[in-house]
Amino acid sequence: VWGVFHQVGFAWHDGKFAGRRGRAAALLVGAAAALAALIGLAGFPVSMVGVPGARIQNASPPSMALLMFGLAQCGIVLLVEPLAARSLARHAVVRTVASRSAALSMPIYLWHMAPVVVVCVVGYPLGWLAQPPIGSGRWWAQHVIWIGALIAVLAVVLAILAGSRSAWRRRASWLTASPPAKPVPAARLGGVPIVLGVAVIGAALGRLAVGGLAPNGRLDAPGLASFVVGALLAAGPPSFVTRLRAARVRLAGAGGIR
Repeated sequence: VWGVFHQVGFAWHDGKFAGRRGRAAALLVGAAAALAALIGLAGFPVSMVGVPGARIQNASPPSMALLMFGLAQCGIVLLVEPLAARSLARHAVVRTVASRSAALSMPIYLWHMAPVVVVCVVGYPLGWLAQPPIGSGRWWAQHVIWIGALIAVLAVVLAILAGSRSAWRRRASWLTASPPAKPVPAARLGGVPIVLGVAVIGAALGRLAVGGLAPNGRLDAPGLASFVVGALLAAGPPSFVTRLRAARVRLAGAGGIR
């Protein structure tokens, strides 16, 4: 299923849909009709994400309903594309907004679950998030608050990431402003922290995949802590040691320290 979306993207990039709005319309109508039949006649659930206790899950493994849902979305995007392209060509403001939004697409994709965890950890223990029946009026009303809270937390997360990236870029530019006076010695541990970190991450993900993020209604703190420790081992210490030694060499070359 995911491979189909992947290939549709490449086909669009290669111009297979250029000037052929009939194909996009046929894709949208056909996929939407098939989706309606799968939900109404074959018993596939409406939700495209996993629902605890449901006999059929559209996301695990990806189902035909999820495939039709994604293809219908692709059809909508392909139909809107000519209008969007004209707007980008005519309006500088639209180009600026699109460019900045595109720059955030990957950070949003990678970090979009962080707000879910934060809101759940804060909201559920304090009783801010009720559990009304799915599809009820209260359920839809709570979704407005839920999505608003997630957007607010995600904005904070993205701001922190942007600030951290800018800070690390400034530090990296200072460290690489001129060649070091002598080669920076490699870390004594070599790749051991990375291998150990990857192993810890794998074990933590396995634990979370089997037991869930919050088994029995309680957050799996050991699993999350193990994941954080593994990430720090895999990404943090080797990079930090290298930068620290590079800075020491530069200061020593400038006569600042021995």
